[in-house]
Amino acid sequence: MKDPVATAALDSARHDGWLTNSLLEEIDPGEAETIALALEIGAELVMIDDRVARESGKRHGLRLAGTMSMVIWAKRQGIIPSARDAALLVRQRTRFFLSDDFIEEIAHEAGEPGLLDEIKKLMPGPHREGADG
Repeated sequence: MKDPVATAALDSARHDGWLTNSLLEEIDPGEAETIALALEIGAELVMIDDRVARESGKRHGLRLAGTMSMVIWAKRQGIIPSARDAALLVRQRTRFFLSDDFIEEIAHEAGEPGLLDEIKKLMPGPHREGADG
């Protein structure tokens, strides 16, 4: 349950523009409003991708997730077939910078085999896992 005194103080700070204005010193208006609203309503999880805005949200005690966290979650839930393919699509169709190494980390977190594992499966001979040699 929310602390009524803290809630009133937060509401006042947001209403007076203090909270949003202090956030605007560090981050863009959209992220500032997102953080202010999340604090106001007591959001359990806030989706923000911008690194500086995420740091600001963490300083305010928010639990944060980004787009790639949701990709991993969706893969684990069986909603999407491949976290790697989803991350590649995000990189292709947006302004997100996702390195190949980061995409492989996402795939690994989602429980997908690495590209080297996939290549080894295709190779004949002793390089294959489980091969007799």
